[in-house]
Amino acid sequence: MLKKILYVILCAGILAGCATGTSETPLPTPTVVAALPSTTFTIVPTSARVETATLTALPIPSHTATRLPPSATPLKPTRAPTASVSIAPARPTQPIASTETLTRFFVNATKHPRAKCNDGTTPLFFFRRGTGIGANKWVLYFQGGGFCSDEKACKMRAPKLTSSNSWRRSQLSEIGDNEDRADGIISNNPAHNPDFYNWNHVFMVYCSSDGWAGTRAASPESFGWHFAGHYIVDSMLDALQDKEIVGAPNLSNATQILVTGSSAGGFGVQNNIDRIAEKFSNVDVRAVSDSAVAPFTYFGSKGWFGSAAQAQWDLWQPRYDESCMAANASQPWICRVGDLLVSQNHITTPMFIQAFQLDPVLLDALGIDLRQSQNRAQVLEFATQLREILKAEPAVYSPFNAQHVAITNERFYEYKINTNSVNLPLFEALGNWYFNRAGPKNVIEAPRQRR
Repeated sequence: MLKKILYVILCAGILAGCATGTSETPLPTPTVVAALPSTTFTIVPTSARVETATLTALPIPSHTATRLPPSATPLKPTRAPTASVSIAPARPTQPIASTETLTRFFVNATKHPRAKCNDGTTPLFFFRRGTGIGANKWVLYFQGGGFCSDEKACKMRAPKLTSSNSWRRSQLSEIGDNEDRADGIISNNPAHNPDFYNWNHVFMVYCSSDGWAGTRAASPESFGWHFAGHYIVDSMLDALQDKEIVGAPNLSNATQILVTGSSAGGFGVQNNIDRIAEKFSNVDVRAVSDSAVAPFTYFGSKGWFGSAAQAQWDLWQPRYDESCMAANASQPWICRVGDLLVSQNHITTPMFIQAFQLDPVLLDALGIDLRQSQNRAQVLEFATQLREILKAEPAVYSPFNAQHVAITNERFYEYKINTNSVNLPLFEALGNWYFNRAGPKNVIEAPRQRR
């Protein structure tokens, strides 16, 4: 009987403790940590580069835009020509990111001792191999980033524009800064780049500050800097044909090469395209110059761009377009400007021009601040003169807008110019020209209320 009484008392105590919550401290709510995706990198040593890293590719999602069947003509479109100009695939509500990055490679410094970044480091580029019928077709992209013509201005430049040491990452993707993204014409996403998505893509890093044209080795007169853009171009073209660096097939097997560039990279296209076409004389070579043609000649020496032309010639010792320098032997430094090369027909390689009519960077180079209301007349005159230059060109896309650079960002596929009641994006006008489709090829937006 006593045992039963003690048992009842013990149970009552336990129940009371549970009711008041004093018998134990509650456990903390567990923290849920999202698992990071597993990514495998493989370091691939070679005799001609410092290192590379390859990201294991994922298949392109099945919900990407449907492609039209490829053409049977070997050097023509990767999709069949059509009479309709509204052939662009609809962009998904949620953009599809590229499933493969571009991989970093260095040029062969031993073979090309004059090819150096401003600080003497070895130049580099990023490369992604083409697939399917794009395996022997190439898009080469010259990165932009302005110029400099004196010691003070040069030493204020960002390290990533003067040295390969600042490019620590080994992959390049669509996500990143506007100046070093693999979007637009070097994207492998068919919704963003329907004509060239499966081509070989090369992003050539700009580290010479000379519009890809200089031939100067470091000296006291160049404050210890190299300006060797001309030699860097040669070293990259050579590396892209070297199976010890990029494997095979490579640029030596190319059937089509589209050389592109934005801003200072657009000047790089203009400075080098004819000699690249000569190097690959048996290949279909063409060009795209983005944000590098403006009415510089009309505005003369106004602003830092015009006044710096001879100083840059003296500092860089550049090689501009050969025919232009021959025709202007007494003042070869004027061959740096794109409108002169275009208007005097010095560039003989077929070239598509992308040019914003209110480009704030090029206006600033001429000393015209777009934001100042008192400059409105000059801004509109800039746009008028640019349209005048472009109207006779066979292949043009020129929005009436205040933007700068378009071929490696969302402007390549999002901005549209209304022509003949069709809203035409840049990539479609480019495709009309490149593949000789029936749609508009010279697309110049009329002046309107800015947007």
